[in-house]
Amino acid sequence: MAALKLSAEARERVRMVALRDLARAEDFYRQTTEPLLLRRREIYQADKELYKKMFPRLGFSDYTSHDFYAWVQWALSQALDSFFGTTKVISIVGQGQGDAENAQVMEELIKWQLEQGNRGFLLFSSWFEDTLVYDLGVLKCWWSRVSQPREETVTVPQDRLMGMAQTPGVELLDVGAPDFYGDCQVTLRRMVTTDNRPVLDHVSPFDMRWLPEARRMEESLFVAQRQIVTGDVLLRGAKEGVYDRDEARRAVDEGGTVDYEMADQVLNPDLEMFPAQEDDAARRRVEIFECYVKHDVNGDGVLEDLIVTLANDHLLRVELNPLGRLPFFVLSAQHDSSRVLPQSSMADIEGELQALRIAFVRQILLNISVNNTPRYFVNENMVNIEDLTKDKMMIRCKDAPRDVVAAFPSAPLAPWTMQFIEYFRGVEEEWTGRTRYNQGTDANTLNKTATGISLIMKSSAQRINHIVKIFAETGVSELNRFLIRLNQTYIDQAQVVRLLDRTLTIQPDDLDGHFDIVVNSDVGLGEKEQKVNSLTSYLREVYPFAMQLGVAGPADFSRAAIRLLELLGWKDARTFLRTPEEIQQRQMQQQMMMQQAAQAPMPAAPQTAGNAGAQTGAAAAMQMLQGGVPQGGFGQG
Repeated sequence: MAALKLSAEARERVRMVALRDLARAEDFYRQTTEPLLLRRREIYQADKELYKKMFPRLGFSDYTSHDFYAWVQWALSQALDSFFGTTKVISIVGQGQGDAENAQVMEELIKWQLEQGNRGFLLFSSWFEDTLVYDLGVLKCWWSRVSQPREETVTVPQDRLMGMAQTPGVELLDVGAPDFYGDCQVTLRRMVTTDNRPVLDHVSPFDMRWLPEARRMEESLFVAQRQIVTGDVLLRGAKEGVYDRDEARRAVDEGGTVDYEMADQVLNPDLEMFPAQEDDAARRRVEIFECYVKHDVNGDGVLEDLIVTLANDHLLRVELNPLGRLPFFVLSAQHDSSRVLPQSSMADIEGELQALRIAFVRQILLNISVNNTPRYFVNENMVNIEDLTKDKMMIRCKDAPRDVVAAFPSAPLAPWTMQFIEYFRGVEEEWTGRTRYNQGTDANTLNKTATGISLIMKSSAQRINHIVKIFAETGVSELNRFLIRLNQTYIDQAQVVRLLDRTLTIQPDDLDGHFDIVVNSDVGLGEKEQKVNSLTSYLREVYPFAMQLGVAGPADFSRAAIRLLELLGWKDARTFLRTPEEIQQRQMQQQMMMQQAAQAPMPAAPQTAGNAGAQTGAAAAMQMLQGGVPQGGFGQG
C-alpha cells in the first residue's frame, strides 16, 4: 500500500506518538517481559548456571535434569501430529447453501498455502515450541505481490489501439503499420504478476513490544516488532519509494552500532556487542521497529490503524493498515485473559519439580561418592604420612594398622529417598499428563490393570487435547480466518496449485462467499484410534449385512475405506480406491453403453454360422460392454 501523505506537522505528531509509546513498551519489556522469558528459557535448557546459583552448597556436581524439555518435546509432537496428521482440526464451511463448494476450494487452497507455499510444518513447529516454552508464540502473516515488466509482440486490430494504450500497466513500445486486414504488430511492455500469495514468518517473542495495560495483543494501542537489518534494506526501499529517502539515508549514516538487548546475548553468545564500524553503508546494521499504532491522524475523534516504521528515531514510513488488524497471531497454552504474557506457565510448574529432582540426585551422588571413596582418621605420629599420600606399596606404621588408621563412619542413603523421588514423579505426571505409560515405559509402582492403564491414557489425552483445542480456537483459527480474507481480497487472477493427487485450478469467483471456521471437538490421538476401530468394525461386520439388505453400496464402502486409510496415515488414500463420484460416473457410462447396444440393430447372422454363432457374438459384445474380455480373446471363432 502506498505511503500516507501527511503534512510535516502531522508526520511529526505521528512520530512523537510512536516514539512515546515505543519508550513505554521498551521499559515494560526490559523490566517485566524479558526477565520472565529468560527465566523460562533457562528452565527449558536446564541451564547449569541457574542451578549453581540456586544450590550453592551442591556445587560439587553440575548434574541437571531436563524434565521440562522432555515435556515440551512430548507435547509438541502431539500437537503437530494433530494439525498435520490425518485428523482435520480446522474446517472451513459455507454459511449459505451456495457456499459449500467454494468453502471446499478455499480449504484446499489454504492447506496448500500453509504446507507447500510456506513450509508450514517447520513454522508451526517453532510457533508451538515458543508457546509451550515461553507461553507466548507469535506467527506473522502478510501478502506478497511481486510484478515484473515483460515485453511481448501481439497482433491487434487498429480500432483497439486506443483502448490498449489506456490500459493500466501496459506501455506501447512500437506500433507497426496496419496490414491488408487493418491489424497492427504491436510491441508492448506489461506488468506481469510473478508472485501473489500469503507469506508466513515465525517471530521470536523477544522481538515483540506492547503496552503494559494491554490484556490482549490485538487490543493494545501500540504493538511493535523489532528487527535488525542492513543498510541495504533501507536504501533499496528508499530507491523503490517504500521509505522516505532522506530519513533512510540519515538512519543508515547513524547506524553501524546496535544497542543489543540482554536476550540477544543469551540467544547468541557469539554476538559482538561492539562490532567494528562498517565503512560500507549498505553493510551497516540498523535497528528498526515496525509499529502498529492506533492514532487519530485527522482529528475527527476516530482512531486510525497506522503502520509506522522507525529507525534511530527517524520516521521512515507512515501508511494506513489496509486490513485493520495486526498481522501477528498469538498463542498461549494457559490463555490468561488479564495480560498478554501469562505470569504462570508450565515452565514455572515443571521448573519447581525439576529443581527438586536436581537437588535430590546431587545429594544421592554425594552420598555415593562419600561411601565409595571413604575418608580415614590417621595418627600421623604412628604412620608414615609420605608412604600414605604417595600411594606406595608398603606403608610403614609403628603399631597395628587397625589401631592407627580408622575409617570415617559412612552415612547410608535414607530408606525413604527413592520413595520420595517416586512421589514427586507421580506429582509431575499428575500435573503435566506425561506418564510413563504413554511414553512406552513401565514402573512397578503404577497400576497394571487394563482399566487403570486406560484411565491413565485417557487422562493424559485429555490434557494434551485441551492444549490443542486452545491452539485451534485462538491463533490457528484466527490465522485461517485471516487467510480467507487475504485470498478473497488479493487473488484476482486464476491460480494453479498442485495437490497431492491432482491439479487444482482456482478462479477468483471460486473463493467468493461467506465462510465459517469450525474447530472439530474430537481432536487428538485417542479419538483417532477410536475412529479407526469404529471404521474397521463397520467394514468388517456392518457393511456386508447392509449390502445384502440393499441399504449400502460400493460408494458407501469406498467412502469408509478411504477415510480409514487416511486415519492410518495414507494421505493419497484416493489412489487405492475409487471415490463414490467415480463409481457413480462409471455406472452411468456402463448403463449408457448397454442402452446404445440394445438400441443398435443386430446384423444378420451368416447362414453358414447358424444360431450358435449369433449367440456367441452377442455374448461377447455384452461382455465387452461390461468391461471384460471375451473368452478366447479377439479375432477367434
